[in-house]
Amino acid sequence: MKQENIKAEKMRLIDPDPMSIFLSVLGAVGSVASIISYLEQRKERTYWSDKYSERKRAQLIEAVADIESNLTQIEGQIQKLKIFIQLYGENSKPINRRPFRFGEVKIFFHHKAFQEFGQLHVKTTTLTTKVVRSVYNALNLIDELGIEVDKGHFKRLIELQSELNLAISGDTSYEQAIDLNIKVIDMARDVANRMREDFGLEPSPDQDSGVPRW
Repeated sequence: MKQENIKAEKMRLIDPDPMSIFLSVLGAVGSVASIISYLEQRKERTYWSDKYSERKRAQLIEAVADIESNLTQIEGQIQKLKIFIQLYGENSKPINRRPFRFGEVKIFFHHKAFQEFGQLHVKTTTLTTKVVRSVYNALNLIDELGIEVDKGHFKRLIELQSELNLAISGDTSYEQAIDLNIKVIDMARDVANRMREDFGLEPSPDQDSGVPRW
């Protein structure tokens, strides 16, 4: 009877793969890094100085603020996912010795914990979608307003791309990949924060700030 109970207990265990969550996060951060492609190819636009442009500028600041906010929430979800892996992960081999690939980390949940994991996955996916949408909104508004972007952002975006390439290279351990996910989220949030401050404080078009622009 005891053996039957153990067998029934094991049958209730569910093994989802957390890899897809990490990839969705890297994709969202990648959309922030892709801003660099726009900056490289953009053409000069005439600055709009009417009330319409002021509304657009407010929308731009809001879009970039949304990127920051959603990235902060995503980082919280990754921290929770890390705890899930530590609590429920199959521990025959530690994650610092497992490559960052599909099928390498097994998480065994009972039904209730599995539901919580599912909620985490859905929320993270929703947040990553919001980041991508906000990035596209921001790019459209930057283009419409003809806003010049500080060259410092260009350098930070290159650094972000470099870290993203490292995260998806497959040459890292699972533990390193989790740390890299958190690192690139922080980097992307810093870029968004600096851009929002730049857009919010940027002088009117008839003023020369003396700051080099891209």
